[in-house]
Amino acid sequence: KVSLAADSINSRDIFVLSTKGCVYQRISPAASPQAKAKAAQLTGSLVQCQAGRAATRVLEDGDDDSRDGEAFWKVLGGRINANKHKAAIPAVDEEQAKKSIKLVKICENGDKTDIGRPFKQSTLGGDEAYVLHWHGIHIFVWTGTHATLSLKEKAFQYATELQKAWEETGSPLVEMEIAPQHGEHPVFQSHFQGWVASSSKAVSEVVPMNRSGSLPESRNNGISRSKFDGIEGKDRSTVILEERASRIDVEELEGGEPLHPPLLTPAIKHDVGEGSERRIWLIRSGKLFELGDGGAWGQSSTVPYVLSSSSCYVTLYSFFPGVDRVTRRHVIYAWHGRNAANPDKAACTMCMNEVSQMVNGQQDREVVTEGRESQHFLIACGRVCITPANSTGPQQPDFPRLFEVRAIPGVAPCAAGKAVEVKAQYSGLYSGSCFVCISRGAMPTAIVWLGSAAGTDDKEVATLAAARLLNGSPGWQQRLITEQEGQESQFLKILPSQGARYTSISASLGNSSVCAILRVFHLEPAGSLIRPREVPRPQVEDLYESPGGVCLVDFMLEGHASVFLWHEKSCPADRVRACRELAQRYLDSKANRLGAGELGQVRLEIAGAESASFKHCFLGWV
Repeated sequence: KVSLAADSINSRDIFVLSTKGCVYQRISPAASPQAKAKAAQLTGSLVQCQAGRAATRVLEDGDDDSRDGEAFWKVLGGRINANKHKAAIPAVDEEQAKKSIKLVKICENGDKTDIGRPFKQSTLGGDEAYVLHWHGIHIFVWTGTHATLSLKEKAFQYATELQKAWEETGSPLVEMEIAPQHGEHPVFQSHFQGWVASSSKAVSEVVPMNRSGSLPESRNNGISRSKFDGIEGKDRSTVILEERASRIDVEELEGGEPLHPPLLTPAIKHDVGEGSERRIWLIRSGKLFELGDGGAWGQSSTVPYVLSSSSCYVTLYSFFPGVDRVTRRHVIYAWHGRNAANPDKAACTMCMNEVSQMVNGQQDREVVTEGRESQHFLIACGRVCITPANSTGPQQPDFPRLFEVRAIPGVAPCAAGKAVEVKAQYSGLYSGSCFVCISRGAMPTAIVWLGSAAGTDDKEVATLAAARLLNGSPGWQQRLITEQEGQESQFLKILPSQGARYTSISASLGNSSVCAILRVFHLEPAGSLIRPREVPRPQVEDLYESPGGVCLVDFMLEGHASVFLWHEKSCPADRVRACRELAQRYLDSKANRLGAGELGQVRLEIAGAESASFKHCFLGWV
C-alpha cells in the first residue's frame, strides 16, 4: 500500500486503485507477467469486497488521455510528468516469460498434449482436465464438471510429478491449486485471452422460476430440472444452461429474420437523404478537425465519405423526418476505425458533446464501429462508405486499386452499402459482389465489375463508389466504365487474369434488388447441449470471439444458400461433432422452407485454412 498521491506512480510497477463503484488497474510498460497475474488477483478480491458490483478498468501506457485515465488521475490529485519518474531499468522480456507458462491437456490414456498460445477459454472442455504451470511460480489443476474421476487423478498425479521435478532442481516448493470449472482462481483466468467469468447466480436470476422455486417445463421437448436431479457432476448453473438451450427451436431460428439492433429512432425509418445536410470532423489527439469547407466534403449529402480505418470521425447529420418536412432533426454519429488508436476512441464522447453544442433541436447519438455500420449511417455517409486499405509501404504507381462493394439490407427504401479496398488480384473477384477497379495515374479510369449474382442495389452502390473515387479529376464521367461478369474487355486491361480463376456461383438475381444476407451464430456449450446465439451485424472478428470456438455461418443469395461450420483448431472433436449435427438440422430446415430439396452437407471450415467461398461471405475478406 502506498500513499494516495500522484507521486507514488512509477513506470516499473502495477498500481491498483479502488474507488466506490470502480477498481482501476494501471499497468506500467516494464511490469512482468507475474506482477500482472498478482494484480489481477488483487483486483478480483477488491471487486468482491464491493459485493461484485464494482466495474474494472485496465489502463496501459498511453491511456492517460482517455476518460478512465483522467478519472484515475483525478483521484490522485492530478496527473504527473511521466518522464520524471521513468527509471533506467532493463525491460522485462515478456515474450520469453510467456513461453515458460505451459498449458497441458491430460488424456484418459495418460498422454499429455501441450496447448499453444494464446490460451483461450473455449479450449477447456467440460469433460477434460488440464494442468497450467509456470516453473517455480504456480501450478493449477483445472477439471471440467463432467471429467471422470480417473482423469482427475491423472491430472493431480502429473502436477505432483512437476512439484517433485522442480524441487530436485533447487526450486522452492510450489503449492498446487485446484481450479474447478466455473470456480477458477483470478490468477488462472489472467493467463487466458478474453476470459469471461461465469456466474451461476446471475444465470439463475435470468431464468424464470415457478412459485415452488423450480425451473419451468421446457416448451419444446419437456426437459425439466427434475430430469437432471441426481446426475453426478452437474451443478445448478449447468442445469440452467441446458434448460435454456433445450428451449431453442432450430427450425424457428432458421426461419426467423436476421438479428438487427433496434433503430436509433423511428424518425430515420424512411429517411433517404433527400434535403439533408451534414458536416464531418476527424479526431486527432482529442480534438476535432473539420474536413472540407462546406462544399463537397462538408454540407453536401450526395458525395460519399472516404473513412480511414486508422482514424475516428464524428459526423453531424441534419434532416426533416415525415411528410410535413417542417421540424429539423439532428443525428450525431461517431465512427471508430478498426485500427484507430484507443485515445481517439475514448475522446469520441467528449467530441460528440462539443458537436452537440453547435446545433439546436432534437438530437440522437450513436457510436458506430467499422464493419457494423447501420443502413442509416451509410445514408448519412452519402449512401456508400468507402474504406481504403491502410498502406504501410510505398505504393506501386502502375498497380491498380480494387474495391469490393456490397449493399446491406435495411428498412429505408433506397440502396446503401460499403466499399472496402482489397488486394488487387483477379482471383479475388466474386460473383455475389460488385467490384470497382481504379487505374493509377493523373487521368485514372474506373471500371465497375458487376457480378452475375449481384443485385441491382449492389450495382447502384458500386456506381456511386466509382464516381466518388474519380471525383475531382477533369472529365471523370467519360472514364467511368461498367462491364458485366463474363463480358470483360477494358477490365482485363487494368487487372489481367494471368491464368487465375475467381469464385463464381451459378445464382443470378437478374433485376432483383435483394441484398446478400449473412447470419453468424456462436455455438456455445451448455452442459451436454449446444446453444446457438446470433450475432447482430456480423463481421470477421466475431468468429474468434465465440466462447465455444465454433460458429455457424449462414450466407444467403436468392437462388443460392450456403451453411458453414467454422471452428478453431483447438476445439474438442466431440464439441465439433455436436455442433455439426445442429448445423445440419439448420440446413435441412432451410431446404424444407425454400422447397429446394436437398442442399447437401454443412461445409466445414477450420480457422486459418478457410476456403475462398467462405471468405467471400464477409465483405473485404479475400
